[in-house]
Amino acid sequence: MIKIEILESEGLFKLREVEDYKFIIGEYATYNNYYQIMIQHKGIELKIGLQCINVGIKPQVEIYNDKLLIGAGDKFYVYEFQGTLIQEYSVFAFYEFIIKEHKILIISELDVFLLDSNFNKIWYKSFNEIIDLEEMQDNTIVLRDYENRIIKLDFATGSDMKNSL
Repeated sequence: MIKIEILESEGLFKLREVEDYKFIIGEYATYNNYYQIMIQHKGIELKIGLQCINVGIKPQVEIYNDKLLIGAGDKFYVYEFQGTLIQEYSVFAFYEFIIKEHKILIISELDVFLLDSNFNKIWYKSFNEIIDLEEMQDNTIVLRDYENRIIKLDFATGSDMKNSL
């Protein structure tokens, strides 16, 4: 079970005892969104603080191979449960991630990339226009850009399959 709750201000992190949180993600003064993430998994209960920039999209948190996957603001993180950072990727504005075939597809405002089960990049695509995931069709990622063009990428390789209007 994962519960994400937005907090009213960073003061909530400062007012609470440090011991209230297993760890707090994010340390920059420019962050303006604050979340409390409650996780129950295999008898473990965690309370994590998350500070991120506001891109208008609620953070996404999932457990994959007993690791925490967290996408929020301008970052995608992979953490151990005890708070050790395994991997961190910067993105322009995080939209979502999808776990499929033991791989993790990360979609942000201007880029898409695929990670293997060890959280290493398999491929990366960057765009000049804002993109959004339209749908997943078997092994095809269907994106729509700001000018309403459809972009189809092969899930395994990231190669263009077909661009059309």
